[in-house]
Amino acid sequence: MPTRGRAAPDDDARLLQAYAAGDNDAFAQLFERHYDRVYRLAYRYAGNAADAEDLAQRVFLKVMRAADRFQPRARFTTWLFRVTANECLSHIRKVRRNPEVTVGDDAPEPASDGHSGPPEAALRDEQAQAVREAVLSLPERQRLAVVLVRYEGLSYAEVGEAMGLSVQAVKSLLNRAHEALRKKLRRYVETSET
Repeated sequence: MPTRGRAAPDDDARLLQAYAAGDNDAFAQLFERHYDRVYRLAYRYAGNAADAEDLAQRVFLKVMRAADRFQPRARFTTWLFRVTANECLSHIRKVRRNPEVTVGDDAPEPASDGHSGPPEAALRDEQAQAVREAVLSLPERQRLAVVLVRYEGLSYAEVGEAMGLSVQAVKSLLNRAHEALRKKLRRYVETSET
């Protein structure tokens, strides 16, 4: 029977508890279930594959180390997103302190020979690159809120739990982020409205 005030453990939480009790296969199942999602979040936040891979590995190391202390107060995935968010925020702070570490987008550049496809495709590629750069330029907490809502599909309440914020604070972050994105992407917004 669950302890009062705590959510009943979900299947993922049971797997983490099984790992803490010595079942390595349980951790392998957790890793298999959630690695892609953690990697995608890290990639969208950091902007390049190498950093995303490193961040995802660090997240799962932290999950392993915290397994014996994990208390299922919320869904496992909410806790996992919080761990991932904290790793992403730490990474950005490290980048700021250490200028040799870079945050960038390693997505391939569209071909520029003029024969690679219709002009609309080239414009879409340009717009997608502009959106990636605009999101990467947001302040770290705004960026994380946008990534969690827009790309991971979390609700405001889930984002609040993952980031340790109230729903109102999440809404405020997103409003500021959307305003900044509108300004940075004004050229594309005006183009699509005409």
